[in-house]
Amino acid sequence: MTTRALLLSSIVLLIPGGAWAQAPIRGFPAGNAAAESELEQKAKALPSAEQLKAYMQGMASKPHTAGSEGSKAVAEYAAAQMRSWGLDVQIEIFEPLLPYPTVRLLEIPGSVPFHAQLSEPSMTEDADTASANQVPPYNAYSASGDVTAPMVYVNYGTPEDYAQLEAQGISVQGKIVIARYGRVWRGLKPKLAQDRGAVGCLIYSDPADDGYSDAPVFPSGPMRNTREAQQELDSGCVGCRRFDDAPFGHGAYACSGERLTGCVGIVCDIAPDAAAARSTALGRGCW
Repeated sequence: MTTRALLLSSIVLLIPGGAWAQAPIRGFPAGNAAAESELEQKAKALPSAEQLKAYMQGMASKPHTAGSEGSKAVAEYAAAQMRSWGLDVQIEIFEPLLPYPTVRLLEIPGSVPFHAQLSEPSMTEDADTASANQVPPYNAYSASGDVTAPMVYVNYGTPEDYAQLEAQGISVQGKIVIARYGRVWRGLKPKLAQDRGAVGCLIYSDPADDGYSDAPVFPSGPMRNTREAQQELDSGCVGCRRFDDAPFGHGAYACSGERLTGCVGIVCDIAPDAAAARSTALGRGCW
């Protein structure tokens, strides 16, 4: 064993030091590999951690939902940075359809009503979580409405999950479904529920998939706590097309209801506290 280890060490030491730098790079002729490698090393040396931190602070320290004053400020900040680098920059305006929530309420009526918390908690470790302009988690393209109905837990809300429920004689017709994130794109969950006659859909992050079961939660670790939600737009809509031959810019998009097709027509919301609602409903026999 000792002899073989010494022989291996000798072989490694005999490899020329420049051989690795001269190794072929896919897509480049062999004679250009050294020059390309040198350019890549120079590029890697350019980013500054401190500068990147400053850029992130300048662009992400305040809420900047599309269409808000914060979003405009981010665009102006980015444009100013690029102009300082000698670039010719102009800001253009686009008008897609983006609804904002007004009233959101999730409750289970009864002698002791359950009122779900639909906002994310503030944390002393992250001052931004206490911002008055914090954007609540919500499904941007949900239909507006007020529905009261029994609830059915549909696991991830996949076609396979519904098939399993149907095999057990459980229907979601006229019900509100509760689905956890995962397995299928979140925008499909209300669509699949609607196709089966549901009147509402709640989506939440299960700690088993995205929480304390995998690793410690923030601020002790990277995972979500039970009151946090994923923040992305869910859309099953097709529409908001640009007028034919119209220039991009102000007024170039048609976003009226008549132009939209395929939008989910049931009420859907992102509920950080849906897991608690599920447990409460189960305890009260609301299923």
